[in-house]
Amino acid sequence: MTRRDLRIGCLAFVSCLLVAVSAEDLPKNMTPEEAQKAYRYIEELFVEGERIEGDDMDLLEMDRVYAWKDRAARNFKSGQYEKAFPQLLMLARMGFKDSQARVAYIYLHGLGGQQKSNMQALGWLGVASTGETRPAYRNLFNQMMAQIPEAQLAVVDEQVQKYRDKYGAEHMGIYCDRSRTGHISKLLCRYNAEMDQHQVRFMMLQASSTRDGPTLPW
Repeated sequence: MTRRDLRIGCLAFVSCLLVAVSAEDLPKNMTPEEAQKAYRYIEELFVEGERIEGDDMDLLEMDRVYAWKDRAARNFKSGQYEKAFPQLLMLARMGFKDSQARVAYIYLHGLGGQQKSNMQALGWLGVASTGETRPAYRNLFNQMMAQIPEAQLAVVDEQVQKYRDKYGAEHMGIYCDRSRTGHISKLLCRYNAEMDQHQVRFMMLQASSTRDGPTLPW
């Protein structure tokens, strides 16, 4: 079987991915050249390879990744797919589920200068739908898989498993937590190592406070 597009149609993909993200947009006066330069800067932080894990980062680097994740989501939501795609792909390879699902959307519809590929869309949506995730991702993935002819199912399953093995959040040192505020469902994915580093910093502050005397209330 070649990687030609599978005959899959799912209009729900549009609505389930356009989730609200509260983040600052890129500066309004930023030129394309400046945006590309900024992208290259963040990319240089992870030039060692595709598998980018929080254990190799300090808290400042993690914060930079989170900021880029918010900006990439904002670019996606505003329809700037060509601008958003390289950012989202980098974040998807880090294990962030919303970015993986948005990359899948871009491949499914052939947006942002990318060639339409339902196989790659299924791979990325397959990894985004595992573990603690948005129910919409899991439901949509199951709907799409149900439409694949039985003769092609084994090949697609193998492809999806490769994405899950390589880019799954648990393999990339990322934990995800889903919560709900009123009618708004939220998915927060962050580095496991972030909590470890905060704990180490807290213990160091405690030790310093004990050594130097109690901290005064004022």
